[in-house]
Amino acid sequence: MNSSEIFKQQNLSLLEKGLIIHSLIVVSFATIYTIYTYHVYDDFGLKRDNTFDTVISAAMLSSFVSAGSVPPHVDHTSSFSRVILMCNVLLSSLTKVWLITSES
Repeated sequence: MNSSEIFKQQNLSLLEKGLIIHSLIVVSFATIYTIYTYHVYDDFGLKRDNTFDTVISAAMLSSFVSAGSVPPHVDHTSSFSRVILMCNVLLSSLTKVWLITSES
């Protein structure tokens, strides 16, 4: 039994689907921002003294961007960091449009 069959059997409401998708977007982009910070460059100014604080900063950025805003301290200087931010915004926006226009 694959995951799509499980979701069909559980008959999730539109709100539940939206919360699951939004949470997945926030967590996945927090992971992407953390990996970017440690392995590419700290363009977003997220790196802190320890890994836990860096992950929390990445989760905060992901939450803000997914909600439609960017914290004032974030300075995205490279093209690659701008592409990551645009993907986060586009994916979040398309999810919101899908939730608004879909029928349960």
